[in-house]
Amino acid sequence: MTDPRVKMWNHLLSTPRPFLVERLEITESEAFADQVVHLDSATVLAGSHGGGKSLFLALLEAIFGAQIGSPPYVGSQRHGDPGVEWADGKVRVTVRRGDERLTRLIDLSESAEQREAAWNGTFAYDRWTTRITAAELASGLEFYVQEFDPNSYGDHRRYTAAELSAVRNILGRSYRSVDVLTLLLGGSWHAPFVIAKEIAKEIAKEDDRIVTSTVMSLGESWVHQTIWELHRIPEGTVVTIDEPESYLATKGQRPFIDEIARQAMRSKSQLIIATHSPDILSRFPIAHTRMCIRDTSDGRVRIVQPASPAEIHSAVGIRADLRTIVLVEDDFAATVLREILGSVNADAAGIEIVPAGGKDKAIAAADVLRRTDRLRCFAVLDADQRARCDGRTIHALPGDSDPERELLRHATEFPEAVAAALGRPADTIRSALVACEFVDHQYQLGTFARHVGVDVAFVTGVLIRGWLPRVAGQATALADTIAG
Repeated sequence: MTDPRVKMWNHLLSTPRPFLVERLEITESEAFADQVVHLDSATVLAGSHGGGKSLFLALLEAIFGAQIGSPPYVGSQRHGDPGVEWADGKVRVTVRRGDERLTRLIDLSESAEQREAAWNGTFAYDRWTTRITAAELASGLEFYVQEFDPNSYGDHRRYTAAELSAVRNILGRSYRSVDVLTLLLGGSWHAPFVIAKEIAKEIAKEDDRIVTSTVMSLGESWVHQTIWELHRIPEGTVVTIDEPESYLATKGQRPFIDEIARQAMRSKSQLIIATHSPDILSRFPIAHTRMCIRDTSDGRVRIVQPASPAEIHSAVGIRADLRTIVLVEDDFAATVLREILGSVNADAAGIEIVPAGGKDKAIAAADVLRRTDRLRCFAVLDADQRARCDGRTIHALPGDSDPERELLRHATEFPEAVAAALGRPADTIRSALVACEFVDHQYQLGTFARHVGVDVAFVTGVLIRGWLPRVAGQATALADTIAG
C-alpha cells in the first residue's frame, strides 16, 4: 500500500498551480550572476550558509513590489540609509496562470511603488509573495508580548483533526483541541494567539491543562505561526519559507515539511523552501531541487540544478550513511565499477566498493553480509565468472572476460579511436597490444601504458570510457541494481 504522504507529495509536485512564478532571468546585478532560474510548483533551495538562499527568497518578494524591511535587502527603499547594502539588478520575470504567460522586466533599483506598478492591469497585479521566516517571529516576539490583548482579536479558528495529528507528530504534544485567535496589535500588525488543551493522560493529570502562547517554546510558537500564516493566504499564493527546521528537534522536521506541503496543496500555493535539513531535502526529488552557490571568481550567487544527490549532500555538509557494500575481486575491478556508476549518473552516495582479494573471498563475504538488515550487499565478479552469478546477491561486470582483457579487446578492434584519445599514432597502439599479448592479465594494462608512454591511470580511464558504450545495456542494469 502506498504511503499517503508519498501520494500527497506526488500530487503536490505534479499538479499545476493556479499562479506560478515560472522563470526569472537575472542580469546587471552585483549580488546575482547573470542567469536564468526555473521554478516548479514546489522547489527546495539547498546550499551552505551565506550561499544566497535567503537573498533569493527576498528577490522573489521584491519583484512584485515588496519593501524588504530586514536583511538581506533586495530592492528596498531603505537602500539610501547609511551602511545598508542592497541587491540591485534587473529581472525578467515570467509568470503563468493556466495556459497564459506574462513577462515583465523589473528593475530592482526602482522604488517599491514602481515595481508594484509594473504589474498593474495584469493577472499578476495583486500577487504579493508570502515569506515565512522564524527570524521575524523571534525579532517581533518582545513587541508581541507587550502589545497583545487576548480580548482584541479578529478571526478565530480551531485546528482540524489532521492538524492536531500533525502537531503531535511534529512536537510530540497531544492536544484535545487547539484554538488560534488572530490578535489585532499596533498598526496593521496581526499575530496568532494559541489556546491549546493538552490531553490529561499525556501529562499524568486528571484534567486537561490549558496551554497558551505565553508559555510555549520557540519551536512550538514557530509551528503554530507557520500553520496560521498558511491559513491566511489567498488561493494561489507564492509561499516562501526560510529554514522551516528552525527551533525544531530533528524528529519533528520531516512531519513539519509534510504538514507544510499539505497546507500548500490545500491552498493551491506555489511552495519554495530554503533549508539545510537532510530530512526536508529528502522530500524533494532532484528535479525540484536547486543549489545556491557563490561564484569563486566574483562571489555572486548562482542558482543551479544539481546533477546528483551526492552534490547536494556535499554542499550542505551531509555525509551519506553507508547503505550498500559491493565486493569485487580486486582493485582494478573496483576502478571499472566506479566508472560504470559514474557513466550512468548513478547515485553512489552511501555505496562502498571493497576489493575482496579474489572471487571466492568476494562470494564468501557477500554470503555473510547479506544476512544483515541494515545494509545491502552484493558481490560483483569479473565477467568470466558469470556462471557463478545468481542474479540476486552475486552479479558480474559487463562483457564476457576479465576487465583487463575487455579493455584491450576494445583497443584491438578500434586502434584509431584509442590512438586519437591518447594522442598517439595508431601503429603505436598496435605495437603496444603486441607487447602485452603474452603478459598475465593483471599486468597487461601496465605494459600497454608503458609502451604507449602514457600514465596507466589515464590509459585506463580512456579505455573504459571507450568500451562502456559497447556494453551499455549490461552496465546500466548493473548500476540500477547496485544503486537501488
